Amino acid sequence: MVKKLTALSLAMVMPVVLAACGSGSDSTNDSNGSASSGAKTESTDSAAAAAAGKITIKYWYAFGEKVEEAKLHMVKAFNESQDKIEVIAEHQGNYDDLHAKVQAAFAAGDAPAVTDLEIASTGVFARSGMLQELTT
Repeated sequence: MVKKLTALSLAMVMPVVLAACGSGSDSTNDSNGSASSGAKTESTDSAAAAAAGKITIKYWYAFGEKVEEAKLHMVKAFNESQDKIEVIAEHQGNYDDLHAKVQAAFAAGDAPAVTDLEIASTGVFARSGMLQELTT
């Protein structure tokens, strides 16, 4: 089950990660931002990536347990697969928490390069200009 979830998550998120990096909207800011106090960060990896000349981007995600395990595995596999981009994954709570934090960070000019998006919120984010076209 975890392998299927990992494969599905990888198929959904990696195009977004790559598109965000290719669009020039990558973020080299630190991961302190508006992350919750319980957020999982990899600040030492971020500092090492910056020193190595890597592009560092923030990926904010929702939920924990097995879903989080699969997402962190996917991020680790991506980071180990190449040496140009470093994805820093940060847990932001449930979808309501995540969406509120992303909207606040977007308004402050410090939104993550990649985030999870619950389907029911797609319209709100699109009308707010917070989504990036991935088909171009």
